[in-house]
Amino acid sequence: MALIRQPPGPLGLAAMRHLSAYVPGRDLILEAQVNHCLEAKAPVLRLFNIGPEGVAHAAECLKRQQRPHIVALEIAASTDDVAKPIGDRGATFLRAVLRSCPSIQRLDLRGNHLGDGAVRTLVAAIEDCTTLRWLELSGNHFSTDGARHLLLACHSRGGLHLRGVAVPQDVLPLWLAARCPELELSGFGDQDVHWLAERFTAACAKHLQTLKLEGRPDRHLGPAGAAALVGALGACKSLRVLQLSFHGLIADGVKQMVEPLGQFSMLRVLDLSNNSLGTDVEGSASALSLLLSRCVSLETLDLSNNGFESQGFAERLLRQLRAFPPPGQNAPGGVELVRGPKAQEVLMRPELSTSSPQRHLTIHILGAARRPAQVYT
Repeated sequence: MALIRQPPGPLGLAAMRHLSAYVPGRDLILEAQVNHCLEAKAPVLRLFNIGPEGVAHAAECLKRQQRPHIVALEIAASTDDVAKPIGDRGATFLRAVLRSCPSIQRLDLRGNHLGDGAVRTLVAAIEDCTTLRWLELSGNHFSTDGARHLLLACHSRGGLHLRGVAVPQDVLPLWLAARCPELELSGFGDQDVHWLAERFTAACAKHLQTLKLEGRPDRHLGPAGAAALVGALGACKSLRVLQLSFHGLIADGVKQMVEPLGQFSMLRVLDLSNNSLGTDVEGSASALSLLLSRCVSLETLDLSNNGFESQGFAERLLRQLRAFPPPGQNAPGGVELVRGPKAQEVLMRPELSTSSPQRHLTIHILGAARRPAQVYT
């Protein structure tokens, strides 16, 4: 283990982020990683799968002297069997870590299983770290009350972009007034479409770039609701990412969204993962090919966890795409179908014949299943 004490080079540092999840001498590896960042005066410190004890150890390493050169701190956990999130217990040490980083601008805590027990620490961090501009909290588990406290703290502070927290409906006007570029709502259904459209119109939501709407079994979008929603987003002229997951959408729902989606000339990513498109493979392939022929700006289409387990769907979709080639100058020059957002295992990589191939379209078909965001009342 003595060798690990030496400051690693760039490749060694990347490897050690993963080793920290497996090797018994975790403290030595973590200390070497932190010391390398401090000695090199690196602006970014990344700690991966370190658990609550790792946060405490990092606080010990950092407290000896303030580190104004650190402007970004990432303490993330993986989603596999070796994941070691920091949890609410680890969050109690975060304040000590942040005190040693007076110039911190970005804090990434994704996938750490943080809950309401961590809210007080996070609110204190939001209030204390006046330089903080970006807080990433995706993959955690806050209740509606916990999310509300975080969002209100961000609104009071001003100038802070909070990402990965579902916005409670009663806080939405404040969120829109802050002109945050990303909005995530959980448990969104047909009955919420008119309400959201009114809020967007009142707030002039031209600044919105990412919209994530997740359903749940008792509250989700049907085909007509999905089409009405997309049609009601006319005020969001800058929309680049649209996610409609866990709504049980089928081929008919996609068909009804085709024309409204065509109005978004800047849309790059459409996430229809975790729906029910696999119940009608032929119908879904036809509807999706029609959608792609209208939405010529799309670069990524996520269809993972829709029941497309076989390569048969890929073949049908490609056949339909050739029948409806995307027109115009922004047509994709190639279509790549991969197993999921992370696996990147290519199923097929055919080239489409287009008049001016300038874009490449990636379609994710399979992927690791995930649950919808937990919603508490």
